[in-house]
Amino acid sequence: MNIIAHIPIRENSKRLKRKNLIKINGKHLFEYTLLQLKKSKIKDLYLNTDSEQIIRYAIKNKINYYRRPKKLATDSTTSDQFNYDFIRKKKPDILVMINPVCPLITFKDIDKALHTFFKKKVDTLISSTQENMQAFVNDLPVNININQQLQPSQFNKRTDICNWAISIWDAKKFKDRFEKKGFAVWGKNRCFFNIPKIRGLKITNINELKIFKNIIGKKKIKSKFSIIKLKNLKKSNYKISAIVPIKLFSERLRLKNFRLINRKPLFYYMLKNLSNVENISEIIVNSDAIKYKQKIQKISKKIKFITRPKSLRSDKTNFNKILLHSLKNCVNNDVIQCHVTSPLVKKSTISQAVNNYFHFKKKNKISSLFSVSSIRKRFYDDKFKIINFNEKDNKLSSKLVTKLYFDNSLFYIFSKKNFFANENRLGFKPYAVVINSLEALDIDYNDDLKLAQKLIK
Repeated sequence: MNIIAHIPIRENSKRLKRKNLIKINGKHLFEYTLLQLKKSKIKDLYLNTDSEQIIRYAIKNKINYYRRPKKLATDSTTSDQFNYDFIRKKKPDILVMINPVCPLITFKDIDKALHTFFKKKVDTLISSTQENMQAFVNDLPVNININQQLQPSQFNKRTDICNWAISIWDAKKFKDRFEKKGFAVWGKNRCFFNIPKIRGLKITNINELKIFKNIIGKKKIKSKFSIIKLKNLKKSNYKISAIVPIKLFSERLRLKNFRLINRKPLFYYMLKNLSNVENISEIIVNSDAIKYKQKIQKISKKIKFITRPKSLRSDKTNFNKILLHSLKNCVNNDVIQCHVTSPLVKKSTISQAVNNYFHFKKKNKISSLFSVSSIRKRFYDDKFKIINFNEKDNKLSSKLVTKLYFDNSLFYIFSKKNFFANENRLGFKPYAVVINSLEALDIDYNDDLKLAQKLIK
């Protein structure tokens, strides 16, 4: 028996503009139902759409798609019409329609609905929510007797309110009925499949969209960190953009980014190293230091200076907003973000980090690669609770102290797609690489600057 499921996704919509393509927590609205359908027992599934964007998505993610004729993608097109069209072209025995604007249904709902369809031997199944509350249509009672005292709601007749989250038809009977009568979705021998109100939520307006956002909340992904050593790999041919934020004023060390080290400004060293890495095709300098623009651009032809808007110059500005402003100016999908306050990093370290990132990304093992430093000291939290050692250890050996790692801000390598999906640089599967403390020196205070001045000659 040929069971085919499709998700009808029209590009335009009247009440809530382009609702199927709205992104919530990094996913298009239709992706929530698609994910559940892919988990179900139905293996033959299609995106039924007129949207070129969704077709590109389907091709990229290796999902079957059916290009719906434009004449069947209007506000006046009925469910009878586009389902009949799909049946006629794909010839299923059983057709399952999953509504993309019902994002809270689960794969268990889909499987159970299909089981119910066969068990009850019907030609049509329509999902619904059941209601016991008093219902009227045009002031006429539906499920109560108004010529008696008000009864508790549990004694009222249950009404089925169709939500169309899941619909299943005997395709041949649907086709025959449509060709004979011009409509078919209600079928002849039907049953209603009850879904709880929450999971039956149908998004048709902005208020329902807000309810959905409140239900799922902010996406919380537990990142799976891995510590690796940089492999000595051959140079890859992939191109990457570098992002370097340079702020004019700094709080702890005044004008630190422009302090001289061996007669060159601090910003020179990182920018020069990045410009010498072959994989880096451009360096986006996001800065409010406009008076230094020419000096910065003089370092390399790869440098593109973009002026940071005044709205992003405050110390309280979320750095992700600065990154977003920079990413919009990047040609490449992959980026490495560095700070000029690490002047001792070697060009070879950056180059190998980039090669390792592409090596692991190609194997689909990584969402990002970033630098850390390690330390083996005894640590306490702010309440003096022990963090990484056992106070009962009589030897008090430093070898028994658990090694800790901290983000040294030397570099972060990630993709635009990863950033937009997770709203951060690291994503859900970051790899960290330990960099020696000398290369990772970060200039925050005057003592850091003096050390760098002694080391760079």
